[in-house]
Amino acid sequence: MANHNHSLAKWIYPIMCSLITFLGGTLYSYSLIGYELQRLWDLSAAEAGFPYFAALGAYGYLMVVGGVLDRWFGSEKIPLYLGSIMFGLGFVGASFVRGDIVLFSILFFIAGFGIALMDSMTLPIV
Repeated sequence: MANHNHSLAKWIYPIMCSLITFLGGTLYSYSLIGYELQRLWDLSAAEAGFPYFAALGAYGYLMVVGGVLDRWFGSEKIPLYLGSIMFGLGFVGASFVRGDIVLFSILFFIAGFGIALMDSMTLPIV
C-alpha cells in the first residue's frame, strides 16, 4: 500500500504545479484588459501597456527571489504560498482602481512578483 501512495504522490505534484503555472498565465490575457483601459480611461497604447510591462519586469527580475527564499526557508511551500497571496492581492487590488494608471501598475507589479515566486517553485517540478 505504501508503494501505491508514493506513485500517486509522484503524479500529484506535477499536476498541481502545472495547474498553478496555468493559473499564473492569466496575466498573459492582459491584451484584452489593456484595450479596455484605453477605451475607459482615455489612455494611449503605451500608458495602457505599462501595467503589463511592470508585471513582466517584476516576473523577470524577481524570480530569483523565489530561489533565495526556497534555500533560506528550506521549503518550496513558503515562496509558493507567499506568491499565491501576492498574486491574488495584486489582481483583487487592481480591480478596485478607478483611473489611476500608476496604482494599477503598482498592483500589477505585486501580481508579477507573486507569479515569479509561484513559477520559481513550480516550473522545476513540471
